[in-house]
Amino acid sequence: MKKEINLKVDDFVAEMMAKHPELQAMKEELSFWQKDPRAKLLGEWVCEDLPSVEFKITVEDNYFLLSICITKWGESDYSYYPLHKGETDRLYYFIRKGKIVEMMIQGDMDYDGEEDGPQMCIDGYCFTQVEGSCAFIQENQAMTDDDTVGIAAMEYIN
Repeated sequence: MKKEINLKVDDFVAEMMAKHPELQAMKEELSFWQKDPRAKLLGEWVCEDLPSVEFKITVEDNYFLLSICITKWGESDYSYYPLHKGETDRLYYFIRKGKIVEMMIQGDMDYDGEEDGPQMCIDGYCFTQVEGSCAFIQENQAMTDDDTVGIAAMEYIN
């Protein structure tokens, strides 16, 4: 499935941003993630060789969050790390237990799913992006951004 960041803006939010430049500035600040190459990494990542490990990349406040879920004996253990950009658009890293863990992205970042999409390689294991999860996270984040601006816009009514 081809990934495109082509997100709609709520009509009320668009109208209020046109009238109030400070709301437009707020929207641009909240939408920083849309211009970042990590936006194509949003979603869930799984590995056939490590079925008990799952990654999820989301946007939190002003950074990208990497959540790692490890399931053992029916119990799930979660850990969370900021996801940092490396030297290229295909190299990323996070810091776990004081060590830098590099993530290399292979494949076509404009698609998701096993067949055409990217692979995230970490310590010799390759994770594939769950098909549709990137678009789902992007759409939800865009709605959250619009909701935040919409709440601020309510102050200008009346």
